[in-house]
Amino acid sequence: FSFVGDLGNIQRFALDLFFPSAEKPPASTAATQASSAGPPNFPPAFASPPGPARSPVLLKFQVTSREDLSAQQLLDRAEEKLRLGLKEEALGLYIQAVEKDPNFEVAWGRLGKLYFDKSLESYRKALELDPKNVHLREWLSHFKQQ
Repeated sequence: FSFVGDLGNIQRFALDLFFPSAEKPPASTAATQASSAGPPNFPPAFASPPGPARSPVLLKFQVTSREDLSAQQLLDRAEEKLRLGLKEEALGLYIQAVEKDPNFEVAWGRLGKLYFDKSLESYRKALELDPKNVHLREWLSHFKQQ
């Protein structure tokens, strides 16, 4: 399961199909079949595998629009994305949460932390490119390297 920004969610799953083994017909039947004008007799594509009977599987999907989600639900989804290390996706969900509820203090706090972490990354890169910048080095020394 993954989130693809404005395009929504992607869910991947695998489906196995079992086909019966194709048994060779007896020699006399093979000669008759080869001489007939009609198409060969193929087994049905979705035949059950040999063995115990299998129950059919019913898959149900529910698609929820983000407009239908509350600010808390958006925050919960953002927290899950953050736990998975998907910071950019979490950032988008936090922004939507504060747009939905401008007084949502928790979402604003998480948003500020993500932006601050991003800005520290930028300043560290700037220091890497200009190692003689003493003021920037001193300022960055107040923050732990993550």
